[in-house]
Amino acid sequence: MKRTVSILLALCMLLACMPLTLAADKAPYSLEYLENIDGAEYIIYTDYPDEDHTTYTLTQRTLEAYDANELAETVEYDWEKIVEPFMEAFKEAGFKESYSFVPDSETLVYRYVYRLDNEIFTIYAEAESEPILERRGVVFILHEHRIDKNGGSSSTEDRSDAYTGSLFADIRGISLYKVYAYEPMEKSSYKVLQRTLEVYTVDGLMASVGNEWDKIIKPFRDALLDAGYAESGPSDTGAYTYFKGDEYFSLLGEKESHDLQNTTNRVSVKHEIHAPLDGLPEIDFTRPLTAQEAADWLHAYGLFAGVGDNEDGTPNYDLLRAPNRFEGIAMLVRLLGKEDEAFAGDWENPFTDVDDWAKGYVGYAYANGLTYGISDTEFGGKTEIGASQYLTFVLRALGYKDGEDFHWDSAWELTDKLGITDGTYNDPTRPFLRGDVVAISFNALFQNIKGTNTKLIDTLKVR
Repeated sequence: MKRTVSILLALCMLLACMPLTLAADKAPYSLEYLENIDGAEYIIYTDYPDEDHTTYTLTQRTLEAYDANELAETVEYDWEKIVEPFMEAFKEAGFKESYSFVPDSETLVYRYVYRLDNEIFTIYAEAESEPILERRGVVFILHEHRIDKNGGSSSTEDRSDAYTGSLFADIRGISLYKVYAYEPMEKSSYKVLQRTLEVYTVDGLMASVGNEWDKIIKPFRDALLDAGYAESGPSDTGAYTYFKGDEYFSLLGEKESHDLQNTTNRVSVKHEIHAPLDGLPEIDFTRPLTAQEAADWLHAYGLFAGVGDNEDGTPNYDLLRAPNRFEGIAMLVRLLGKEDEAFAGDWENPFTDVDDWAKGYVGYAYANGLTYGISDTEFGGKTEIGASQYLTFVLRALGYKDGEDFHWDSAWELTDKLGITDGTYNDPTRPFLRGDVVAISFNALFQNIKGTNTKLIDTLKVR
């Protein structure tokens, strides 16, 4: 199976000038598993420094390389056949196999991961291994010992049996192709404890419904809905998101699924288990949030300010009052993640009616072409802002351009399509309140930035 992809920069820098000799006279860790492979010769051993990760601590980390050119010649340099003896050696030693991949603009780099307790081996992919030493048939293997910070074995232990197989088991005409295991990670607003991408071959299903993507993914959508997951979407790429408690699924869009596997007969499902970061309130996505709950969450995240405190010391959000232009532009700057930059800058603007607290927001927004005044010298910050004006601010934060992607005086048409709003704001006689600002802003955080797979919330930092 031949695939081409750009080399990982960090690995290239590490190995670009590495001599092909054993470092520090140490025996390679994996040699006990691989020494009997005919036609493979151990050539490099390099120690990495210990690293501390979010969910585990590395107690040992080494990179090993094997010259498998003799083996490669016998299998006509077919990479899958070159690494097969390495894969089999780890499996025979009791290691459990999983997969990981590195996304690229056009294709993927596939790796093979083997886990046993807290010991993990990663066989690097062809495109990563070959160019580094400018020779064919070189196999790189990363070896790690990880200790989970909560005790026991590494938290990255393969748990593929706990994923979606049971959800989709009853869909006729599909079969599980592969499960790719990601590393856990920490986002700006939550921890990802468990991550996989599962790929299903759907030849039999396609034969029964034809090559229509909406019909192909309908059984997957139905299975998730029947299991009680709430659905959001489709996104601008055609993807659907599902959530229940701390569990999230994404059915990737047609183009994403096809590009990912370079084939039209597979459906890709991303699955994650989340946990909130310390200091942020948990969100129960199984029911609609109240405006108060969404406001509390936005406030904890540093995105929404109160107008004072209630008698019990909690923030007073004044959710039933109409917002003004000052408040709208402040929310825009916060959603862009530019509040610190706004107040660190010395901005010039022509307006003579800007309150001191709002000068950083207005200055930044004006300097960056995000807002204009109501006259040459007036910003009109205390003027009430309407629904379409605020929706325009939100769409700009998501990378959309008024006049190109939408019209500012009917911005709800695009926000309805994206799922940020639900047809509520196309009535110009309906009052627009600070509670509406909260609802719209909260929904926008979980939308992808235009043309990307990155949600707005993941571009922000907890304050």
